[in-house]
Amino acid sequence: MDEKILELVEQYDLEITGSHRGRGAYHFTTPQGLRILKEYHSSAGKLMDEQEYKENLIRQGFPLVDEYVRTKEGSYFVQDRYRVVYVMKKYFQGEECNIRKKEEIYQASENLGRLHKASNACPVSRRLQNQYRPFNFQFARKTRELRKIYRYVCGIGQKNPYERQFANCFPIYLKQADRAMVRMESLPPEALEPGIIHGDYNQHNVLRTRDGIATVNFDNFGYNSQLLDLHHFLRKILEKNDFSMEYAYEVISGYSSVVGLRATDYQLLYCLLSYPDKFWKVSNHYFNGKKGWISPKRMEKLNDLIVQNEAKEKFLEDFQKEFL
Repeated sequence: MDEKILELVEQYDLEITGSHRGRGAYHFTTPQGLRILKEYHSSAGKLMDEQEYKENLIRQGFPLVDEYVRTKEGSYFVQDRYRVVYVMKKYFQGEECNIRKKEEIYQASENLGRLHKASNACPVSRRLQNQYRPFNFQFARKTRELRKIYRYVCGIGQKNPYERQFANCFPIYLKQADRAMVRMESLPPEALEPGIIHGDYNQHNVLRTRDGIATVNFDNFGYNSQLLDLHHFLRKILEKNDFSMEYAYEVISGYSSVVGLRATDYQLLYCLLSYPDKFWKVSNHYFNGKKGWISPKRMEKLNDLIVQNEAKEKFLEDFQKEFL
C-alpha cells in the first residue's frame, strides 16, 4: 500500500488484514468484512442523501447495501495531500450476476423488486425531488442532441468511416426516437409516477454473496419512474443474449413476482425499450470525444448496434403481442 493511501486509511478505525487494488478502488479485508476506498466526484449533499437512503433501506429489511463508513472524526470524506476526496464503503465478497444464467437473472430481478418495494417506504429528499425530469423531457432532450450531432456530421466535408456509417443509419434511429416520443405522450399520468431508483442497476452491481444478494454502487440513484431501473437491467440482458424473449421473461417475471406490473407499466416499458437509447449514448460519446481518430472499439460498438437493430425490432414486435 503506498504512503498516500496509508495516510487516508489511518483516519478510519479499521484493523486491516489484507489489501489489493481493483476496478478503480482499494480493497481492504478487515475482521468486520470487506471495505473499499475510492475517489468521490460528487457533492457532500448527494453523499448524505445516499447514505440516509441506504440507512432507510436497511430499516426496511433490505440490508445488503454498500453503506459509507465514517472516519474516527465522524466524517464520510477524507482528502489526500492533493485535496482529492475519497470515501470508504462497506463492501461484499461475491460473484456478479451471470447474465447467461436464467436463474441468476430471475433472482437479480426479484432483488430489484425488493429494492423498489423497500424504497417506496423511504422518505424522498427535497434535492431528489427537485432533480426529477419526466420522460418526455428526457426523450426530447436526447432527440435534440441526436439531431445536433447529425447536423455536425453532415457539415463535415471528408467524413471518416464512423461518420459515414452514422449518417447512413441516423434516419432509422430518428424514426425510432420520434415513434417512442409519440407513444410516451399518450401514456396516462399515473404510468409515470416517480419513486427512488438505483440509477445503474446492472449485472456488475448485483453481487451473489453467502448472505444473499448485495446491491452496490448507488452513485446514480435518483427520483424517477422505477421502471427505468427495470428497463436498464432488461436492456443489458437483451443486448447480451440476442434480444431473446426467453431472457426477457426471466427479468419481467422475477420483478413482477415482487412488484405487480400494471397494463400501463408494460406500455411504459415498451416506450423505454423502443427509444434508441444505446444509439444516443454511442453518438454522444463520439460527439464529446476526440474526433481526429476514431478507435476501432468505438467503430465496433456502432456496427454492433446496427447489426442488433433487426433483432431488437423483432423483439419489440413480440413484446407488443405478448404484453400489450
